[in-house]
Amino acid sequence: MESFNTYDQRIGEAMLTCANQFEANVRYYEIRQDMMATLQEISKMVEEFEVDYSAESLQVVELLYYDLVETDQFSVFHTTKEEFEMCLGVYLGEAVIAHNDQAQWIVQPYEAVEDKYTMGIEKGRFTLMVPNGFVDLYEQYPQFRFTVYREFLLFGRRKA
Repeated sequence: MESFNTYDQRIGEAMLTCANQFEANVRYYEIRQDMMATLQEISKMVEEFEVDYSAESLQVVELLYYDLVETDQFSVFHTTKEEFEMCLGVYLGEAVIAHNDQAQWIVQPYEAVEDKYTMGIEKGRFTLMVPNGFVDLYEQYPQFRFTVYREFLLFGRRKA
């Protein structure tokens, strides 16, 4: 592990620790199911947000995230900022898969830290890893509000 830098190792520490690939597949599947259930509940409370995997729904949920960060109101939906960021990553993946026949979820070992696994969306040779969703999205892009939507569009343009 000496070839990896401290940053890679710090990123890996936040990922799932699993004994093997099978366990990682199961746990990330369960996480995706939990995040989608959370989004279903949110959609019942937010008239503008329908879980239909459309580009428009990605825009709405991302704008909702920014509003919740700015007002510190994640508790209204019985969630945390971190959980909502994970929901964004999972919803992006589900939307990409719904609109791209060749796209799929992947789970693979994170080589920088032993027994850590990461999750991502893959289409052909293009992969976007989202093991913890869009971590600190607001802090990274405080002025730009359609980062998740832009990633969705990029997947649509990629060849399989």
